[in-house]
Amino acid sequence: MFFLLTIILVLITIFEYNLIKTLTPEGRNYVVSLHNDYRSQLTQGKSANLSGENMPTGKNIKQMSYSVDIENIAQQWANNCTYSHSGIYVYGECFSAFPAEYNETTGLYNAISGWWSELVFKGALGPEANNTWIPFNGAQNGRGVGHWTQLAWWNTIRVGCGLARCDRYKTYIVCNYDPVGNVITLGVYEIGTPCSGCPDKCNSTNKLCLN
Repeated sequence: MFFLLTIILVLITIFEYNLIKTLTPEGRNYVVSLHNDYRSQLTQGKSANLSGENMPTGKNIKQMSYSVDIENIAQQWANNCTYSHSGIYVYGECFSAFPAEYNETTGLYNAISGWWSELVFKGALGPEANNTWIPFNGAQNGRGVGHWTQLAWWNTIRVGCGLARCDRYKTYIVCNYDPVGNVITLGVYEIGTPCSGCPDKCNSTNKLCLN
């Protein structure tokens, strides 16, 4: 009887530990703010590449907003505590897992900043001859910068993230993106003067295009 009760209590503890229903409003705001800060730096030519030079300015990079609907999908997958992609290709997807139990803000920062840091640690390829787009092709994909390219993808405008507490990974972050990025033969963004691709719909502060 005691042994059975112990098993039940352990199962209840594991279930409660893994299950997080949603991010807090503060967490949601932080996610979209951090993404837009990085995208703003990129569009203004302030993002360093592996070479030490900054990436070219972007003319058409859009401002992102937060989607609770997409968050629900990300959270459902995070709650599975499976360190792998979900296989849902309707959305872009990035995930990170940490052994430490970080608070919401720290966990989100470590995941998102880690994805973006692929640019400086692995490096992205510039435009090919006679082309004004930062490419996403086999060569770019082979550099291992797929998280960065998704975060930077010019027409991705919605993001939603989930956070789970798992036995192996105490902080497990999944973020989904819409529209999906990393489409072979398409470009990450087009080079040009910030907002020149959306002169009538530009955020004059961060230089991102409004939807």
